[in-house]
Amino acid sequence: EAARLGKKIGNLYAKRSYPPRHTNTVWKLAEEFRFTNALDRSLWKQFAHHPWQQKRPETIITNEDLAYVGGGVLHLVGALNPKIDDLYSYPCRCGRVKTEGTLNIHYGKVEIDVKMEDQKGSLFALWMMPQERVGTWPLCGEIDIIERLNDEEAVWQTEHNYRADKLSINQNPRNHAHPAVKTREWTTYGLEWYPDELVWTVNGKPTHRYPKISDHQEDWPWTNPQYLRMEMIMENKEWAGPFDPATLPCEARIRSVRFYTGEI
Repeated sequence: EAARLGKKIGNLYAKRSYPPRHTNTVWKLAEEFRFTNALDRSLWKQFAHHPWQQKRPETIITNEDLAYVGGGVLHLVGALNPKIDDLYSYPCRCGRVKTEGTLNIHYGKVEIDVKMEDQKGSLFALWMMPQERVGTWPLCGEIDIIERLNDEEAVWQTEHNYRADKLSINQNPRNHAHPAVKTREWTTYGLEWYPDELVWTVNGKPTHRYPKISDHQEDWPWTNPQYLRMEMIMENKEWAGPFDPATLPCEARIRSVRFYTGEI
């Protein structure tokens, strides 16, 4: 049934074109978070697992050395787990922070200044999820501002919805981009979230757009407030591949997180 529906929807939108809908928005800075003091743990919550992983003991993830502020930046670290047994069976410990339950964005713009180290088998992600989910994933939607693999001088910018991830319709409109970026240098990654379009940016320049093609939740689930997740990942072998224990630890650094409002 899903394949039949996917073919029908694919044919329906196959010949449509989607020009940019927002090109001259004036943004006003609403909130900026710089990491000059200790990490504000009332805002940035550490978390211990991914939606696709079983829950692990909290003590494996909340160590201060995995997500900490130093030198004016937030360090998110991927390191070997020093204690591996039947309970602590995960080979790596990774720094992960989120604003779930503390800070949400509902339309507007977010920008994050990031510098990343190279690491075989690593995946660094900046992404957003709904504070209150309507339906299970992917019906609830997900916005990946960036994902960076290994030592790539490029990032993935992706939207996840039922149309793309369940019906496998990921073209016209295309559900992802893979722009070249000097990931080892300080770079500003952004997302502009409108009621009818998602726009990804790198250093202020648009690199990917995803338009609203219908009011159906399967096509456009991004109507509810979203929270931000920032994390180092060392256990996604299916995509990032295996890591080399001899080269750990590695880290990504975040200098600033900014939220904007504008005429949308």
